[in-house]
Amino acid sequence: MVDVMGFFDFLKVGKGHEDVPLVQRWVSTSDGLIRDSAREMQPVWIIGTNYFESWIQGVEERTNQSLGRRLAHAAAESEEYMLLKGKSYSMPKGGNPDTWNSLQNDWMSRGIGYFSSLDSSNEEKRIVVVKPAYGPICAGFIASAVETSSNIRHRFRWSESKDQSLIVSLSPDQSEVPPPRKMKTFWADNESEKCDSELFETLEIGHNGSWAIMGNRCMVIHRDLILRFAEYCEPYLDEIHTGYDNYIFSGNSQDENLMWTAMADSIRKSTFESAPHILISKPDDWKRVTSRHLSLHGLGNVSSVDAIDSHGGVKLSLSGCFHPAISGGVLLACWERAYGRRGKLQCDINSGVVSLFLSSSVALVN
Repeated sequence: MVDVMGFFDFLKVGKGHEDVPLVQRWVSTSDGLIRDSAREMQPVWIIGTNYFESWIQGVEERTNQSLGRRLAHAAAESEEYMLLKGKSYSMPKGGNPDTWNSLQNDWMSRGIGYFSSLDSSNEEKRIVVVKPAYGPICAGFIASAVETSSNIRHRFRWSESKDQSLIVSLSPDQSEVPPPRKMKTFWADNESEKCDSELFETLEIGHNGSWAIMGNRCMVIHRDLILRFAEYCEPYLDEIHTGYDNYIFSGNSQDENLMWTAMADSIRKSTFESAPHILISKPDDWKRVTSRHLSLHGLGNVSSVDAIDSHGGVKLSLSGCFHPAISGGVLLACWERAYGRRGKLQCDINSGVVSLFLSSSVALVN
């Protein structure tokens, strides 16, 4: 894991961080989302690399499957779609990755890492990624860049070395694969007004395409990637093998329910283990909690809070939502932290509005 950056690995930005290009790219909005101004305002998740790794490992445990290859292919497909949507960053051109300066800047602003050419032949090209944020995602991004620059599909594989670098090997593939389609959500995604955020007040710029917030290395993940990843995984799931299954996602298919449950329960566990004590004395306190644990990272915001029982149960209606399973899992962890007992989550989506019901997993006597 490479989440915590060393003392000499970064340059602290401090005041005036608003003028840093990577800060300008990520636009916080009043609905609690963070959007990519270089990719048609696509929603993103700003997350610590260790936290993301823990989340993926938790999803793998709950589904009893190795998901690295599916995540890599989802990343490749998402990156191709995003490159076609790019405005501020041009697509890579030519066969030499060392000349892809614009894409290099793109990677830096996302905290993904730094890439360079290792060697190349007619049969195989090898590219090294220094300090990759997460191996399968970086491998998929590299594959997409090579395919976009050459207009030729490639097979790819990757290996990680002890010095925190990633080697991606690619060979031409003559198969015909159509360009990626647009991913759609069945919850509302309306752009809201821009707003200020304290997220980058502790920004530290690192070396080789990395940056940190409060000393923890972060990366930026587009929602498009998460949607494609879930879609790649859903057909292969049979049951939840470990963890909690106290989740109801109304309107989903069985496959979607399994994947969303794995995603929600994994992020619940990671958040529960890392979150400080949370104090809830009245329902309106959830607005503060949601601002801290969702909005700050681009996961959404609450528009209204209603008590549903006398034991802390609440209905949270969200004005913006990155993904119901992820946002819901984070808030369930906060509920369990606040009340000190196991909770359950029910998610309803009506007319595009996401409503999360948080309550005790067992019936309590008044």
